Amino acid sequence: MRITPSLLLSCTWLILLFSCGSGGGGDGTGDDGICTPGTSGCLDVAAGEVAVDSVAVQPEVAEELAVPDVAAEDFQADGNGPNHEVISEVSVDTGPACGCADKMCGDDGCGASCGACEDGLVCDVAGYCGLDPELCNFNGFYVAAEEGKLEHSPDGFNLHYVAKSKEAWPHHELVLDIDSHEPFFGPEEAGEYDLAFSSFAKGGLWLYLLHSYDGQQYGKLFVPVSGTVDLQNLGLENGKFAAVLNAVVMAEAVVDPDTLEVTLVEGGKSWCVHGVILHSPLAVEQAGCVEEGTGQGIGEKIANFTLQECSGKEISLHDYCGEKKAVWFILVAGWCSACEQYIPQAHAIWQQYLSEGLQLVFILGENAAGQTPSLAYCNSWKKAHQLKSPVLVDSHWQVTDAHIASQGAALPWDYLLDGDNMRFVWESVVFTMPTLMGEITKLLDD
Repeated sequence: MRITPSLLLSCTWLILLFSCGSGGGGDGTGDDGICTPGTSGCLDVAAGEVAVDSVAVQPEVAEELAVPDVAAEDFQADGNGPNHEVISEVSVDTGPACGCADKMCGDDGCGASCGACEDGLVCDVAGYCGLDPELCNFNGFYVAAEEGKLEHSPDGFNLHYVAKSKEAWPHHELVLDIDSHEPFFGPEEAGEYDLAFSSFAKGGLWLYLLHSYDGQQYGKLFVPVSGTVDLQNLGLENGKFAAVLNAVVMAEAVVDPDTLEVTLVEGGKSWCVHGVILHSPLAVEQAGCVEEGTGQGIGEKIANFTLQECSGKEISLHDYCGEKKAVWFILVAGWCSACEQYIPQAHAIWQQYLSEGLQLVFILGENAAGQTPSLAYCNSWKKAHQLKSPVLVDSHWQVTDAHIASQGAALPWDYLLDGDNMRFVWESVVFTMPTLMGEITKLLDD
């Protein structure tokens, strides 16, 4: 429900600028909340970690290590274990246990070697090669759920893959994006690729990790400073994505909302990932707009809908499909005092980028009395604000809300759509890396 005069005397002007940090701790990675691997008695519940064998692991990993409950009646009185059958004799081989079994490295138990690790990796006590646990504050990533999308076009494709540490919010998300279009020229075939990057506006291959993401905000952002991804299947033919992350070291970072440049946080946390397998069926979408849409939330293509302009002319959302690079909607009302401050700023930005493919559309949902605005009222409102961009009438924003799922309840409220396909890429409170102006610039540069 959107806040109207019946709820507030004046509306709230909310324009959220991108910020990597949550601004107040509680993200589970405070300076006193990270256990040093190998430190005895390491346990920090407040930081959201659990110590297992003196090594700090994330809660979702600890759950995997937990011992399942066994009812008391399942045990024999003589202590012979679960109540299925009494063990009367045990045969013990007292000879030496030799062999590597599943080991990749280390001793086989009889003085021989099971193999050596590649440069940059160390052998752990279980005989597996991995990154030195001393390198990072966090190690590994447990994939509880994963999903992916693939969109083809004549000039290339976009692939978006997400791995989640658990289904419920908040959780950690490991994201891999590939854009093969000009000017990014991301990978178009299987192979091993370096992951380090310094800007979300360059390169065409981006891996990043969102720590404590709740669907709107995240605690910390991590980007790779070293490591590779073995792209085994991009899903271009069979719709199945498969890749393996190798020796990836990620560092805490922030992103400039204007340039999309990445800056590492001095003294920030780090996260190591090695041998993590990414595999998921891909939802394959057609290029361009989809009349019935693919959904209503961020990342979805919005279905077509039609509203009247102040003049009475009908304008459909998909009229702009392929004609504009970015479509910027702002929800406003006649009673909204904060809108009065925002409207001229937004209109000036639109005029600055109009020739580059930006389309601004105001959606007027209520008049000064909180009622449905008439076309006559719309005309007078548009003239009073000296607007040249379209102003559409949508009674209490009912049509807009039926097509675009919003997190917002205040005005003015922004939506940004990709003009090539009407994909919903940004709204006022959602993390989209980065903020509105950064996303507009990215769309206009495509």
